[in-house]
Amino acid sequence: MAYIGRDVNYGNASTDHFTGSGGATYALTYDTSTNGVVVSLDGVVQKNGTDFNITGTSLVFTSVVASPIAIQVIYTGLTLGIGTPADGTVTDAKITAMAASKLTGTIADARFPATLPAASGVNLTALNATNIGSGTVPTARLGSGTASSSTFLRGDQTYAEAGGGKVLQVVSTAKTDIYSSTSPSTFVNITGFTVAITPAATSSKILITVSVGYATTTANNSYFRLVRGTTAIAIGDARGSRKRTWFQLERTSQSYGYYVCSLTFLDSPSSTSEETYALQIGGTGDSSQIYVNRAHSDPDSSELSTGCSTITAMEIGV
Repeated sequence: MAYIGRDVNYGNASTDHFTGSGGATYALTYDTSTNGVVVSLDGVVQKNGTDFNITGTSLVFTSVVASPIAIQVIYTGLTLGIGTPADGTVTDAKITAMAASKLTGTIADARFPATLPAASGVNLTALNATNIGSGTVPTARLGSGTASSSTFLRGDQTYAEAGGGKVLQVVSTAKTDIYSSTSPSTFVNITGFTVAITPAATSSKILITVSVGYATTTANNSYFRLVRGTTAIAIGDARGSRKRTWFQLERTSQSYGYYVCSLTFLDSPSSTSEETYALQIGGTGDSSQIYVNRAHSDPDSSELSTGCSTITAMEIGV
C-alpha cells in the first residue's frame, strides 16, 4: 500500500517533476534502477514493482495518472560530483599520496629540510658515472660473476673467462754456440738445446717450434727427433726396420754446406708438472761428424757464418 506522510528531505538529490496527463508512461532524465529512485504522487510515496516499474528512462505506472496529479521522482542512487575545490582550500594534511607526475611547476626551497639525511653508497642504484668525483667502484658493482685475474667483464656486465685458443705463456731457448758429435747409434740430446714449461691446466696444449742449423760429413746418415722428457713425439709411424724420426739430415757434399730445418708440433701433455722438450740426434754409430750452428768445414773466414738455433714452447689455453 502506498505511503502517506510528511515529505522526506533527500538533500541535494536530483529530481524530476511531472503532472499527470491521464497516461501511465513518463520519460525520466536519468537511466536508473527502481532501487535508486523514490516516486510519489501528490506526496504519496509509491511502491516500486507494485505501483510502478522503470525500464531504462521509462517510468511506467500500473494505472494511469490523472491530471493534475503531481508526480515527483527523486534519484537517490546517482553519483554526485563534488566540483573543483577553490585555490588554497585543500590543506597539506589532506594530501597523503600524490604521484610526482601530478605535480607541475617548482617546489619552494623552504619546503626542503635545511640538512638532507646522509645516504650510504650502497643505496645508490642509478648514479651517473660523470658524477663520480673520486675513489673507485668495487669490481662486484661492475657486473655479476666472479672478478679475478683470469676473467674479464663482458658487454652484458658478466665476468667470464676468455675463450679458447689464448696464449698463456711463451718460453724459448736460443742456442748460439757450436755443437758437434760423431754419429751416435742411439738418440742423444743436443747439449744446451732444451726448453722447459709448466702448463697451467691439464687441458692446455703446448705448441713447439724448432729451427736448427746443421751440417754433416758426406758418409753420414743421421736423424733429428723431438722428445718430451724421454718420450719421442713428432715422429713417423713404425714401418719395418726404418728409424722413427722427425727429420733425416741431408748428406753434405760440399765442405762449406750449411742447412736449416724447421719443425712445428702441437703437443697434448695433459699435465700441470714441468715438461722439458729437447731436440735429439741419432745416427748409424760410425765415425762421421754432425755439427750444429756451423758448416762441415769451418775455417776462420769472413765468407763463412756461425748460426743460431731456437726451440720455443707456447702454452695454448682451451
